[in-house]
Amino acid sequence: MIRLPAALGFLLTLTLGLVWSEPAAAQWGLFGGQGQQQNQQNNNNNNGWGGGNQNNRQFNNNNGWNGQYNSGGCSGGLHRRMSYNANKAQCNCGNPPGLETLIPGLIQALTPPPGSNNPPPQYDRPQYNRPPRYTEPRYVEPRYVAPRPVPQVKPKANKKAPEKVVSSRKNAKFNLGIVPISPAQHSLAQQLTQVQSEKAASDMTNMLGNAANDPQVAAQLDVIEQKIASGQAVTQQDIDTLKGLVANAGGGTNATAAELDTQAGKLIGLSEANAALSTPFPPGGIITTIPTGPANVVFMPGMPAEEVVMLPGGAVMVGTGGEGSIGVESADLGDVLGLPVGVGEPVPESDEEVAKRVKSGVLLLNPAENEVPIEYVVANHNYTMQSGFSQTLPDTQSWVISFDRGEGQGEAKYTLASGSYAFGSSERGWDLFARKFKVTIDNSRSEDPFLYVVDNTHAEVPAGETKTHNSNYPILVRFDRGDGGKEAKKRISRDATTLIVAVSPSDGFWDLFPADNFDPADVAQQADEPRKTKPGRRAADLLKAREKR
Repeated sequence: MIRLPAALGFLLTLTLGLVWSEPAAAQWGLFGGQGQQQNQQNNNNNNGWGGGNQNNRQFNNNNGWNGQYNSGGCSGGLHRRMSYNANKAQCNCGNPPGLETLIPGLIQALTPPPGSNNPPPQYDRPQYNRPPRYTEPRYVEPRYVAPRPVPQVKPKANKKAPEKVVSSRKNAKFNLGIVPISPAQHSLAQQLTQVQSEKAASDMTNMLGNAANDPQVAAQLDVIEQKIASGQAVTQQDIDTLKGLVANAGGGTNATAAELDTQAGKLIGLSEANAALSTPFPPGGIITTIPTGPANVVFMPGMPAEEVVMLPGGAVMVGTGGEGSIGVESADLGDVLGLPVGVGEPVPESDEEVAKRVKSGVLLLNPAENEVPIEYVVANHNYTMQSGFSQTLPDTQSWVISFDRGEGQGEAKYTLASGSYAFGSSERGWDLFARKFKVTIDNSRSEDPFLYVVDNTHAEVPAGETKTHNSNYPILVRFDRGDGGKEAKKRISRDATTLIVAVSPSDGFWDLFPADNFDPADVAQQADEPRKTKPGRRAADLLKAREKR
């Protein structure tokens, strides 16, 4: 079997296909030309080579080489003409060529003669823009892809945020209106009361008429005048003695008994005011304080109502605005001015920081009244606590405490829950007692609401009322004193206590006083109504009551 090269086999197959399919050959333009001729010698090839027989094939191009080949055994002859621009293929013989004649001719046509520079025959494939192939869209079912979990980064633990400390709200500033009297004012007021007191004594003598000529009556009138001159007050006893002598004296009086009583009251009042003003003026001046308890209150009609002046010796002079007459009453200045005045010392100030106050865990206390240290064991550690001291155990775990009861009473051991505990004595010796704390803020004596902060929470007790707070730990109370300065802090570590809102006698600003400092009758109950008076109004009320007497 004869083996042909691959390229030759391809050409052979192509040729056979074109021979037996002229329409295809015409479409691809492989064969065709400008005419046919037989027995033609090609002498027009400028570059070329030629040869031929009856049947020949001519190639023409611009470079010009022509070739002819004999198709062999085609009876009618095989006439094929291939041109570079061929557009037509035609066979005149009517018979298809055999392979034995086609192949050699094809080889001869494709092989240039030796020494020839002419290239092999070429043809152009027509440009044919084929429409794009229609591709039917395919439905592709979406594939579910499970999302991959993203690892979450957890924040690290922070320390506990600090507690926000609330500030105390402003309380009403109580304007006492108390000013110290000046030396010139003091001298003038003393002279005025001295003259009016002497006139009152003289008027009394005139009203007694002939009775004043009685030796005993005259002697008693001299005693009264000497007291006024020396700055002493005429007492009710002096007047009663005079009344008895007048009744026993011969002769009548120039006034009725009622008129004599009125003049006697006026004389007593003026002499008391004269005595109050006769106190020497202190060299260092008068320190303005609020007297606590009974004090001499001089009612002065010539002064504006509600005006208060501090006098030497602790007495005060209150203006009545023209009402009544000059007089002196022994009264509580708080009652006169219509304000609560503290008694004794207020609750001591505390230096405890708000953020560091105990509000959780276990608090151990050794009250000051124990007066001895306590030995105990907590968490396998020995401790000694002095009286008046405390220890805080955080609430991170349960705590077990043990201690000796003393005097051979054995050992006590407790597991402590959160709360406060105090060492104290019992029938079995030393023991540990749970503590609760309670404080009542008493604002029943005041005419203004009291604003404060209890355990870092705002609170308010209205005028004339009380409010109670309970806690498992000591209670910290903070408030504004009304002076715009630093807030006051009070630590309540007693089981139950009542604190009265009052004005401090030392500076005239708000403070908290233990109820134990006051007379029990003065400690108002929750149902008591608040006083509805203003400073100075009570003075007028007391003056009117005095006039009626």
